[in-house]
Amino acid sequence: YLRYAACFKNVSLNEQKCADKYRTLAELFRKENEGDDDVNKGLRKWCCSYSSFVHCQNNHVAQYCGKQAGIFLRSYMDRMTGPLIHEHCPLYTYGLEACTTNIAA
Repeated sequence: YLRYAACFKNVSLNEQKCADKYRTLAELFRKENEGDDDVNKGLRKWCCSYSSFVHCQNNHVAQYCGKQAGIFLRSYMDRMTGPLIHEHCPLYTYGLEACTTNIAA
C-alpha cells in the first residue's frame, strides 16, 4: 500500500479526478451521528457515494499511478470493504438506477 499511497491520495484529492466524490463521502461520515430517520435513505446515500468514489478511483489510478497500482487498488478495496459492501449495498452500486436518480431525494 505504501508504494502507491501518495498517488492514491493525489487521485482522491485532485479536483480534476475524485475530490468531489471524496468530499461527498467525507461529509456523509461527518453527518453520521446527526441521524437520518429513514435508514434505507441513509444507506442508499452512503452506498451510492462510496460506490461512486471507488469507481472514480478505479478509473484514474491505473492511468495516473500505473497498471500495477490499479490492480493493487481493486484487490485492496475488495479485501477491505468488499464483504460489507456486498452485504449492505447490493441494490445501491455505481450505475444502477437507485444511484443514478437524485440521491438526496
